[in-house]
Amino acid sequence: MKSTLYGNSESEPVSEACAQLTHEFFKENTLRLLITCLPKLNLEARKDATQVVANLQRQQVQSKLIASDYLEANIDLMDILIQGLFAMML
Repeated sequence: MKSTLYGNSESEPVSEACAQLTHEFFKENTLRLLITCLPKLNLEARKDATQVVANLQRQQVQSKLIASDYLEANIDLMDILIQGLFAMML
């Protein structure tokens, strides 16, 4: 996912591939799965997941920011993230 969204040293990201990945990521509820599994990931994996999600939030699919629509429809995910943040602070 990361190489699709960011490209690599040899090539830039392909906008069509980014749009397709973004569409599938939110269509299949992968964000929910990723958020619920975050506590089980090591620090480096959490950093990678954060980068991917941050990029997906900026991706437009058919001129829409579908990440915003997804989070609006799944507002409980924000509660999970906030609870996880407080747990890390303890």
